[in-house]
Formats: sequence, structure tokens, C-alpha cells
Amino acid sequence: MGDANQCIYTFKKGVDATARIGTAMALPSAVEVRLPAASFRDPSGMLPAAAEAARRRDFDDPAIRAAADAGRLSITRIEDGIGHRHVLELARQARCQGDTVSIFTHTNAATTELSDALTADGLAHEQVGFTEAYGEALPAQLAMVQFALGDSAPVLRSLAVYVSATQGGSKMPPLARQMLNPSDNPVLGRAFERLAKDLRAAARPSRPTCRRCRERLPQNRYPPRPEDLDSSRALDPSHAALARRRA
Repeated sequence: MGDANQCIYTFKKGVDATARIGTAMALPSAVEVRLPAASFRDPSGMLPAAAEAARRRDFDDPAIRAAADAGRLSITRIEDGIGHRHVLELARQARCQGDTVSIFTHTNAATTELSDALTADGLAHEQVGFTEAYGEALPAQLAMVQFALGDSAPVLRSLAVYVSATQGGSKMPPLARQMLNPSDNPVLGRAFERLAKDLRAAARPSRPTCRRCRERLPQNRYPPRPEDLDSSRALDPSHAALARRRA
């Protein structure tokens, strides 16, 4: 099944959805079946018709006016500073009516900001759709916080997995390998030494914020490993193998 209009990677070199469909149709006995413009989520067909008109940028299409007149489509002009509040109110109203809510944003930064606003307002939610690199950045940050507070944490391993996720591919990038064994790169090793000192210096136990952070952190799942952020020692093969599997 393929829909050239649903392809979101056309900006990448070599990605041509229309050409891929053409290649598939050139196969022996290939048959093209065109699906109707229908949606199981909206059996009336009102929203699919409006969405198709919007995709064509035909905003004078009667389908858009029909959706707006029926209350199925609404456009709200929001001034800076109140956008999140309006979205929160709409989400809360929908949940009170027993509906599920999906909120779509344009960038990772916008999604993160909205998530912060939802959390502050007490609305439980789940962030989805991020790249693998974004997901791997979160455990790396957590590992650094745990290390700063005096716990053992797989900082080098988490950073290596994050770097691998940012670059993609089937092989571990050279920088990720050097992170697992900083002795192979003295400059990187010295940078990790500075990072270790800075993290520990920033998290003084006497600071109230540090005490609250420790109380909220999940229980440490990692056994003590002095080499986790010690640039003078390489991670053992089991750590390296884990990083390769995750990358």
C-alpha cells in the first residue's frame, strides 16, 4: 500500500514515493487498487474531504466550509503567550466528555514545550513520534544526573548510544566507540574528566534542589561501576556489546 501524498521523507535525497509506486506497478501481474476517500474514524467522510481540500490548498472548497459549519473543524487565532493555556482547556474539556485527545505539533521543541505545559497543569499524557535520538538523549541526561548525585550510572554507555542514534546506520560511529574506551582518544578522555568534576561539583548535597532531585529520582538499577565515568578505564565488553545492540 502506498500513498505518495503521505510520504514525509521527500526532502531526503533519493526518496521518491511516486517512483517507488511505479517500480511496484512494473512487477509482473501487479494490479493497482485505488481506495475510496473514506475514514473509519469519520464514516461521514466530512473530515477526509476537508483534509483533501486543505492538502490541495483549496480553502474555498465547500468541504472545508461544511466541516466548519458542522463544528468538526475550527481555527483559532492565538496570540503569543496564551497558546498553551487554550490547548490545555480544549484537552481538558474533551477528556471530561470522555474523548481521547491527540495534539499534533510541528517540531520537537514545540512538542517538548507543550509537554511541559501539560505536566505543569496535571494532565497525564504520553509523548510520541520523536526520533530515536531524542529518546536516547533522555536516559543519557538521567545518567548524568544520577552520577552527579553520587550514584553509579552508565554515563559513557548512554552517551555512546545517543551518539549512535543521532547518526543512524548499521555500524557504531567512531566517536561512540571512543566514548566506550576514552583511552583511545586522550582529548575526549580529558573532556570526560572535566565533565565528571563539573557534574559532581554542581550537585552539592547541601543544596535543597539537589536533595529534592534525589528524592524524586527512580531507584538506581545499575550496580556500582567506577568505570562508568572514569576516562582511565574502558567499559567492559558486555557494556560495549549492549551499546552495539541498542545502536
